[in-house]
Amino acid sequence: MAFAEGEDAGRMKQITPILMALFALNVASGETLQERIYRAADGDTVLVQGGEHLGNLVIDRPITLRGIGQPILRGDGTTNVIQITASNVAIEGFRIRGSGVNLSADHAAIHTTGDYTLIRENRITRSLHGIYVRGASHVRIENNVIRGMDADEAENPPDPMSTFGAGELCASGLSQDRRGNGIHFWNSKGNAISGNEISETRDGIYFSFTNETRVENNRIFKARYGLHYMYSHHNYFSNNRFYENAAGAALMYSKEIIMRDNDFMHHRGQRAFGMVMQSVDRSVLENNRIQGNTTGLYVQNSYGNIARRNQLSQNYIGIRLTSSSMDNTFARNTIADNLHNIDLSGRSVGNHWDENGAGNFWQGATTLDLTQDGVSEIPHREVDLFGSLRKEFPTVAFLSGSPGMKVLQFALQRAPIPNTPYITDQRPLIAPPKVGGSK
Repeated sequence: MAFAEGEDAGRMKQITPILMALFALNVASGETLQERIYRAADGDTVLVQGGEHLGNLVIDRPITLRGIGQPILRGDGTTNVIQITASNVAIEGFRIRGSGVNLSADHAAIHTTGDYTLIRENRITRSLHGIYVRGASHVRIENNVIRGMDADEAENPPDPMSTFGAGELCASGLSQDRRGNGIHFWNSKGNAISGNEISETRDGIYFSFTNETRVENNRIFKARYGLHYMYSHHNYFSNNRFYENAAGAALMYSKEIIMRDNDFMHHRGQRAFGMVMQSVDRSVLENNRIQGNTTGLYVQNSYGNIARRNQLSQNYIGIRLTSSSMDNTFARNTIADNLHNIDLSGRSVGNHWDENGAGNFWQGATTLDLTQDGVSEIPHREVDLFGSLRKEFPTVAFLSGSPGMKVLQFALQRAPIPNTPYITDQRPLIAPPKVGGSK
């Protein structure tokens, strides 16, 4: 083929060595994929054509492993399908399956200990953990699809939804379950997780001692916890969609988290939650939609958090707030169409139900706005009529919403009897504020 002289010819001279190097790596006769990886130089791109290739790969140098036509990398079920031990490694464009199933060994489709790993546009199935990041930082995980271990690939894998809540919040009842997490981080910081779809795992995304990480535009469903933080601080997650899990997000023993513009939808079951905040401090929950859950927002032993402009609607319980949670602020939220707006463990004192002169919108509240500023001059008292009876006598729920209970609650809002838990919003809103959402 002839090329014109000048600029086009010069450009071709520049790129020809690169194309030849890539071609040589891709077609070396008789080599296994592992041998090609070992032969690659730092910074090389190893192209892998469609078809099926043997996994149990070790990548110990900074290279890009790129699939052409979505080739399959299949492990033999004994260890990680891909083990990354170097920094600056990229894995792109594969179907990956067949990891080991040993939870104590943290087997995964992709297991990395290398900083600056990039994992994108892969489809991961039939593996214990999808992606496991151990002690590595500045990892990017983008646009992957991760499905949990299939039932016929594991030993006795019960449905996480059926065993959630057998004990305390972290007691999942899954000790016999052979499913791992979709994405698992331990001892890490400075990561970015975006555009992934995760389902049928134990937890969708799990953080342990993982800080300064952004989680954005992910979709997680049919897991135990969609997002699970343990001892992880200064994190940010936004524009994610969580639905049909046992809990959309479970944030525990963490601080200074920003949660903005997420959807927590349709988490149903005896102990199902849109969001759990257990021992979470100085965090911001803003512009989220929390809708159609057994409990929308559960706050326990948490201090100094701000929940503003969230929509809590169509839940069995809108907010469950324990007496151990103090100095939290709830403002400009829409709290409507819940069977019970609030569940209090004892009288809630020390929390704030307005900010900068504006409280929350409570559907059905008696309001009066003489100044036409959108804020009622009449305070609203929200009474938890059943309190602890819900736990001791679950059938009391059948009384909820009955005409008699509505009349009684209306009366108690104006003159509560002693020992009836309630909160007072001194400045309730006349109309619901605009609330953001993800999708």
